[in-house]
Amino acid sequence: KYSAKDYYAATVTGKNSTLLCVVGNKPQNYSVSRTQYTEILSGKGYRYLMSRSANTVWMDVPDGTYEAPLNVTLTAVSKLSGAKIVYTTDGSEPTAESAQITTGGILNIQSSCTLKAGLLLDGKVQNVQTRVYQIFEPHDITIHVSSDVAWSTMTFYIWDNNNNQLNGNWPGKRILTTKNIDGKRWYYQTIRLTSPEQYFNLVVSITSGSKQTVDVTGITSDCYLCIDGTKEGTKYVVKDKTADITTDQHLPADAAAGGVSKKAYNLQGLPVSGVNRKGVVIEGGRKTLYK
Repeated sequence: KYSAKDYYAATVTGKNSTLLCVVGNKPQNYSVSRTQYTEILSGKGYRYLMSRSANTVWMDVPDGTYEAPLNVTLTAVSKLSGAKIVYTTDGSEPTAESAQITTGGILNIQSSCTLKAGLLLDGKVQNVQTRVYQIFEPHDITIHVSSDVAWSTMTFYIWDNNNNQLNGNWPGKRILTTKNIDGKRWYYQTIRLTSPEQYFNLVVSITSGSKQTVDVTGITSDCYLCIDGTKEGTKYVVKDKTADITTDQHLPADAAAGGVSKKAYNLQGLPVSGVNRKGVVIEGGRKTLYK
């Protein structure tokens, strides 16, 4: 640990390298040996440096879902003279023939991908690192609701995480659109998801609002919700039946085909490729579980 008026520095040593963190008003004032450390991340009030013994590639953006364009900086952290960075964006292992980027170079990512990058030295690639990036595209999602109890009407009150009301003030809008799935009537409404941070919340009631469900929160994808007749206090419980529905799946429209997309999507409506399919994936209108 090192401390001064303008900064505080601490190190953590692992199996292959040491991570140095400097925080404070002026972390750049902390003198670091460039032959020992490489700076991998910095910003207002902080610096992160990794010992060059790591012999790895650092990518400054973690796995996750982002809006395009996504800029990822690749940094070679190595004591090996002449080491270069090679990378792929299709999930395949980098080779000596793969695309190269200089240390500190920025990749501009426009679509979902699996980025793999490693150090190339003497014709061999070593210490490959992987990041999986989902690039968000605004898309429609559909909320479906059925009931095991007799309600005269179905009214949806929907608001998002910024408290924007989609169907007006309480109790919301009466829903008249229905479909039958496996012999059950579902009332549904399609809404637009416009950012990766956005989510929706729902309360279902009869038109007067005298009967209502508990709050259903955090909706980010197609869902199938059933009012099962049980109550929490005075409010009806809602069961999520999405995993049980296999005969009615909404996929984003494929403009080129003019119909249902042949691509694969996860339950959040984000496209997935063959190399990053994990969990439940919707393909051709049906769900497939990838392990």
